[in-house]
Amino acid sequence: MLKFVVISYYSAIALLLSLLVVLLCALFGGLIGGFSRKQLTEQVFLFPNEGVRRSVKYGFVGGLLVFLGGLFVGLLGGFLVALVGHVPLLVGVFVGLLVGVSIGIFFGLLAGLFSGLAMAARHALLRFWLWRTHLFPWHAVRFLNDATARILLQRVGGGYRFIHRLLLDHFAELGKLPAEPYLAN
Repeated sequence: MLKFVVISYYSAIALLLSLLVVLLCALFGGLIGGFSRKQLTEQVFLFPNEGVRRSVKYGFVGGLLVFLGGLFVGLLGGFLVALVGHVPLLVGVFVGLLVGVSIGIFFGLLAGLFSGLAMAARHALLRFWLWRTHLFPWHAVRFLNDATARILLQRVGGGYRFIHRLLLDHFAELGKLPAEPYLAN
């Protein structure tokens, strides 16, 4: 029982030390990496959904980097607790690994969500809802390319625009009508 209490005490110290190091690294990383003298360039989209794909990529990369940082900090904290606390090295590294994985998963998911995955999830949910209510087809790119081939739309970068002003005005007027008759089917 005493051994468990000692291990829990050192686990708590490792957790607090790891959290402190992660928060300090995030603070300094945000301060250093957040400032830039360069002007932001305009994004050029070449194909549909390129922005969503970029958001998913940035979300996974950001989440993975934060996860690896949390894992490193947890292992470092466990190693330091093993050296300072007179705990066997294997126990300290194991506790550090557990703390690092838990910190890495939690903060990695948060970082992934904040760096793009939340936007991609909202996009997928919106597309599913529009498809499920029969307001827009599931294969949107195929539908939009077909409308482009029929000279209703024009492709501009990664997006589309109406060619005919009257068609645009017609669809704008449809948006002012109540939506219930369209959702009944």
